[in-house]
Amino acid sequence: MISVIFLNYNRREDLRRSLQKIFKQQDVEFEVIVVDQNSTDGSISMIQEEFSEVRLFPLKENLGVAGGRNYGAEKSLGEYLVFIDDDAEFISQDALYKTSLVFDNNKNINVIAFNVNGHPERPEKYKFFSNKKDKFTNSYIGCGHAIRQEVFYKLGGYTKELFFWGEEIEFAIKTFSIPNNRILFKGDIVLFHRVSQISRLKWKEGRFYYKVRNRMAVMHTFFPFPISTLYFTYYCCAYFIRAVQLKEVNSFFKGIKDSFNLKLVEGKNLNFQQSKNYILPK
Repeated sequence: MISVIFLNYNRREDLRRSLQKIFKQQDVEFEVIVVDQNSTDGSISMIQEEFSEVRLFPLKENLGVAGGRNYGAEKSLGEYLVFIDDDAEFISQDALYKTSLVFDNNKNINVIAFNVNGHPERPEKYKFFSNKKDKFTNSYIGCGHAIRQEVFYKLGGYTKELFFWGEEIEFAIKTFSIPNNRILFKGDIVLFHRVSQISRLKWKEGRFYYKVRNRMAVMHTFFPFPISTLYFTYYCCAYFIRAVQLKEVNSFFKGIKDSFNLKLVEGKNLNFQQSKNYILPK
């Protein structure tokens, strides 16, 4: 079975459309989980009134993208986890079926990157994903992807300390600690990203800070010297220029400083409970 996990924070209308679309998927058993991060726009009542099939988990606080996805995974029953943003939808009704087939038939593929399209503001961001050819890759877009539950457990899920931005970069790197691991870009599983006008986190509320902090922390943790130094220098220059443009110089320096204090330790970010259908890996 597949567990489809949505995070939501005050995006009622976006989520309504996404849920309408996901329940049109065919030929595969799946459950839909919504982790609501303390919305105040009526999202919870909308789900309760219109989507009784949804397994809804309303939280009293915002755990961030990483923490929210972990929470949804903890509650999941499926052997495959599909994470989709609440403003995204598959364009075909067999997307989940194709996802299941890939995992069933390829035991060394642990992550599937969906073909994410539809970003009107930055179309170049998805240029690499514009074709329909399958290919092995070393990364994926967090907006839409699938992970084997067993691997998600084994690697400790997403690092909750990252909170926002970059959690998929770190997780992709961690997957390569598994022998013969593969991340597959599946060109014919297309996800339309509508790009909600309601942002979870605005630039002035810390978006830039998290981007700087998390990028640098990942480099400190996973890249050896001197490669880490080269990357650090490159991103320092690039982010400083961007900080000046955004008038976020203080956020830039704070992000650099805090990146050295951010401890990224795999395997200690989840508190999964053993279910009757799944035995935790040792």
